[in-house]
Amino acid sequence: MRAKDLLKLLEVRHSRDVVVPECNTNGGILDAWVMVRYGSFTVHGYEIKVSRSDFVRDEKWRGYLPYCHRFSFVCPWGMIQLEELPDEVGLLWAARPGTRLYIRRKAVHRNVVIPISLWQSLLSNRFRVGRPFAEENSQEYWREWLAGKEQSKSLGRRVSITMKHRYRREVEEVRQRIRHLESRLRDYEEMAAVLTEAGLMDSYRPADALKQRLAYSMGPDLTRVLNELHELWTSRSTKS
Repeated sequence: MRAKDLLKLLEVRHSRDVVVPECNTNGGILDAWVMVRYGSFTVHGYEIKVSRSDFVRDEKWRGYLPYCHRFSFVCPWGMIQLEELPDEVGLLWAARPGTRLYIRRKAVHRNVVIPISLWQSLLSNRFRVGRPFAEENSQEYWREWLAGKEQSKSLGRRVSITMKHRYRREVEEVRQRIRHLESRLRDYEEMAAVLTEAGLMDSYRPADALKQRLAYSMGPDLTRVLNELHELWTSRSTKS
């Protein structure tokens, strides 16, 4: 991925703003100087890095801070890590296909006064206002733009299909569980009705009464059934 490719992505990102590539800051060349055209007129400074060695050796970027309110590095995916930068510095990664930029950390706004010398330089010298529609090779730009759109659509379709299948499966599992619980509840209600008809249960603490009446002759199977009935009855009483 070339620096030119990353600059192009910045121009697309700031298509409504004033973009000055290779801005002379009277002490260095800032890869991209961007002034938001509307609202706060915030100035962004971007330093583009496409090689690890260039980033490690770079000591001049701090000199660009007085010329922008927000400063960020732009690099290929994963080349620069957040812990390598001060907290106020932003970081943008370019997707591996080179189709868009993703914010890893938003730059902190600093209340700086842009030096008058920079404004004078911009006004008195010819500079190119970078816009995505002024690319030297417009066919290449639109091919990449369309490729990015198709990639986004394809990803959206895959995510939608995956989520649809997942939720259908989860809904069916819940329905099966409900049917199973309803079946067990009907069995217990039928058993409770039989015991009540036999005089072994009454409406006042029925499980305790049944245990007391059958204590002298209960086997392990009957004990288990009574314990299950007791838990079921307690659960229904709590809900009601």
